Amino acid sequence: MLNGINILKRHASWGMIAAVCMSALSFQAEAAFISDGQSDYQIVLSQDAIPAEVTAAKELQSYLQKITDVKLPIVSEKSDKPAIFVGQSKEIAQVFGGLDFSTLKPDEILLKTSGDDIFLSGERPRGTLYAVYELLENEFGVRFWSYDATDVPQTKTLELPKLDTRYAPTLFYREAFYDMFMGNPAFNAQRHINGHWTSVPPEWGDHLTIHGFCHTFDQYLPNKTYFKDHPEWYNVRDGERMQGYGQLCLTNEEMRKALLDVVLTRLRKEPNTRIIDVSQNDNQSYCRCEKCEAFVKEHGNQSDLLIDLVNYVADAIKDEFPNTIVETLAYQYTRSAPKSIFPHDNVMIRLCSIECSFNYPLDSEVNKSFADDVRDWSKIAPTLFIWNYVTDFSKYYLPQPNWEALPGDIRFLLDHKVRGLFEQGSSGPRKIADLPELRAYLLSRLMWDTSQDENAIIAEFLNGFYGPAAIEILQYIDLMKKSVASHPEHRLSCFPVTTREWLSDNNLAAAWRIMERAKAKTANDPKYQKRVEFAALPITFALLERPEMFRYPEFKDMDIEELIKKSLASSREAGTHIFSEVGKDYETLEIELKRPYPQLSTPEGPKPAVVGNRQWFDISPKKDSLSFLGDLAFLDDDPAGLNGKAARMPDTHYEWAFQLHNLPIGDFEIFAEIRCDNKVDKDVFTAGTYNESTKDAKSAIGKGTEIAGTEYTLFKITETHIDPFTYVWVAPVKGSGAGNIWINRIIFVEKE
Repeated sequence: MLNGINILKRHASWGMIAAVCMSALSFQAEAAFISDGQSDYQIVLSQDAIPAEVTAAKELQSYLQKITDVKLPIVSEKSDKPAIFVGQSKEIAQVFGGLDFSTLKPDEILLKTSGDDIFLSGERPRGTLYAVYELLENEFGVRFWSYDATDVPQTKTLELPKLDTRYAPTLFYREAFYDMFMGNPAFNAQRHINGHWTSVPPEWGDHLTIHGFCHTFDQYLPNKTYFKDHPEWYNVRDGERMQGYGQLCLTNEEMRKALLDVVLTRLRKEPNTRIIDVSQNDNQSYCRCEKCEAFVKEHGNQSDLLIDLVNYVADAIKDEFPNTIVETLAYQYTRSAPKSIFPHDNVMIRLCSIECSFNYPLDSEVNKSFADDVRDWSKIAPTLFIWNYVTDFSKYYLPQPNWEALPGDIRFLLDHKVRGLFEQGSSGPRKIADLPELRAYLLSRLMWDTSQDENAIIAEFLNGFYGPAAIEILQYIDLMKKSVASHPEHRLSCFPVTTREWLSDNNLAAAWRIMERAKAKTANDPKYQKRVEFAALPITFALLERPEMFRYPEFKDMDIEELIKKSLASSREAGTHIFSEVGKDYETLEIELKRPYPQLSTPEGPKPAVVGNRQWFDISPKKDSLSFLGDLAFLDDDPAGLNGKAARMPDTHYEWAFQLHNLPIGDFEIFAEIRCDNKVDKDVFTAGTYNESTKDAKSAIGKGTEIAGTEYTLFKITETHIDPFTYVWVAPVKGSGAGNIWINRIIFVEKE
């Protein structure tokens, strides 16, 4: 049974659902179909059942046995005994008034009681599975909290439920991008998640794939393959065709034909593809050639040009592949709807919210430009999907206080004809990403049915998943919501690097105390102990990243090194393998956590002479400091580098592809150990600092004559005050002739 008493005291509406859950087996019914551990019922599965319907029958049989210790037989034909019909069959069609199954909407479910019989069915391939899980949850009290956490009530008697449900979700594509859905097909079916990344096999209902998924220009016509022979296929920037990871020249007719050939080749290899992506790469280097700029000027904006290309592909494939939709992104410079060229009927738009402030609803005044884009696209897009961002990609492990906006955002989107939703959460941190199990559960429930009360869903989950610590976890969520609300000026991105802008010292300390109480309540409870321990890690990491907190009496005697050690060990136990989208690993995070504490921070390399007796830090390149790894920047072998490695950037671009965040706080002189391949009397690199809050920037330029060779030169970049929003960057000068720019480490020396 679910313990909802504490939640009841504080949240009456939440308590109503908790009370329903507490009495989930006590509902109005006609008669018992399992009575005192005995039953005459059979599960009838038609002989032509598809694999997912076979799984549905087995799941029903298995969970009924777990609940009652009674195993109902699965048969192919009904006898004179009462039955539970599972899947599509003539009996189910008849009981639903001569239903034609081909008229069912995507993932539609059917549940009905007629006489002594129960009928569970739905649209193929997933509907019957979903119907079985709806029965188990709504009528028999089973709760699928996560892939490894299911609560099954125990009873010897189950009453025959009164069922009469026909329901189809508004969203036919539903994806919550979290670790617990990866490689766990049963949990996807239980939570009705059916999106691209779930890899659900047919026996668990299959899933909807998007061929290529996103940013496919370079997948289909890779610059490194075709630029040498066809530079005119690629974007112009500063008057030159861009080599490397840029964009395509969308008005080039030869490129269009080549792109179409690739799309057709892929579709002929996979003719059952429902959706194929044709979309821009992940950068803003759209083509500025005369022809592209003239097209945009004549027709409206960059979206007009993109849609013109996508329509060209969609028109060309529709006769051969009439059931295939061509999908593209409305992203960054194509986010606004086109002015004059509108998507054709077999085109789908996936609008991306990456620029939004996620502590505010998507339809708030703060996010007005995005809300307007939703409204505009909804008027012209035959099919509209949304790509929404619901995590902190820079630091999966920090609190992300976007709770207030999540439910309303889904409702707003559905009200504007959105029929597919990709909620991009965290992939890699597993159980430490700020209550990921609750987030996945809440989002999946609301994507299936937005009429549900989000507060009731949260309360039910906290009671079931955290048990005696439910009230503390609720207090933590409430405190995070109140903290960010107390800073209305704050704009919560999906890449925050600190909690300082919205979480005060007092509230951080209060959140720490709340989680310590939660851990104490579950310290000797094997079911809940680890769940609470992992839930407490985000606020622990937030504390460790704020060294000023350890000046307060509450924390000043704390063993910081031991706390770091325990937090990383707990992360390993939680299955975490990366801590950020770009792959921050354990070694990097440990260095970053220790860096603010001089007594714990160990230099990575030898002490430079310029340091003297001053405090200093050094940071060597890691994978998470390189943007477009493998295209614009590389972590390569270098005999002169620390540990035989160094960052390398070719002089084919001038992007800030090397960036260091999470720097030591204070006033510093900043140096780079840097070199280049060729001795040219030209500017070969730029480097500097940038503050994302104040927009302050400082930079320096280095010549090839100063740094050429196989040994590293110490180059002073600047001196500045570093706060949590400051980062260091280095970029090559395109076409300088330097070959490659190599970076060994960045050195920070405290100013005297």
